[in-house]
Amino acid sequence: MNQVSAVRGIETDEDSIMATFTDLALELRLPELDWDFLREHDGVIVKGRPRTTADLAACLSWARFLGMSPVYTDASGNCDCWLGVNGPWVLEIFAEVR
Repeated sequence: MNQVSAVRGIETDEDSIMATFTDLALELRLPELDWDFLREHDGVIVKGRPRTTADLAACLSWARFLGMSPVYTDASGNCDCWLGVNGPWVLEIFAEVR
């Protein structure tokens, strides 16, 4: 294998996270969320949002499965944001559609 081929085979953190979350969505029978990645201070911030308003309920299921904590609750008592830390990754899930 030449060096160019070896470099192409390297999986990024983002690729690994996306593959894991895609597998989890299938396994848990949850709608996939849209995930954004930000690199900050040698870590990765991963932000997830539902694709449609019909998928809002999936945010809580994702957050529970990933062991995330609620960090923002609106006036009606519904949680709209969860936060979790897993090694160098910070995970955030927002219950809002762009």
